[in-house]
Order: sequence, then structure tokens, then C-alpha cells
Amino acid sequence: MANKVSLASQIAAVSMFVRGEHVRLNKGQREFMLAHMAAALETLKWLSRNETIIRDFVSAKQGERQ
Repeated sequence: MANKVSLASQIAAVSMFVRGEHVRLNKGQREFMLAHMAAALETLKWLSRNETIIRDFVSAKQGERQ
């Protein structure tokens, strides 16, 4: 999918899949959901590649609040 897919939309697609709601979708809806699931996969891969940086950033931010 060339356009960015919002995180909320990615979460909705994964939630639908987990609940088994994808089996009732028509072809166009399935393709739309599949594109959002693919975006979710890319987001998870990005998070995995950047996990240490993200954790360090969050820890530093939490340290600033204390």
C-alpha cells in the first residue's frame, strides 16, 4: 500500500483478524484488510529493528519526569 496506514487502522485490522471476522468479508474488503495487515507487519518489523533505541528513549523520558 503506497499510502500510510494509521496505527489505529492497523490495530483494527489485526483485531478483526484475531476475532475471525475476516471470513465474512467480500473480496474488496479482504484486500483492504490485507493491506492494513501488511502495514501492521511492516510496523512490527520497524519496531523490532528499533527496539533498543525506542526503549532507551522511553527510559530517558521517564527519567526526566522523576
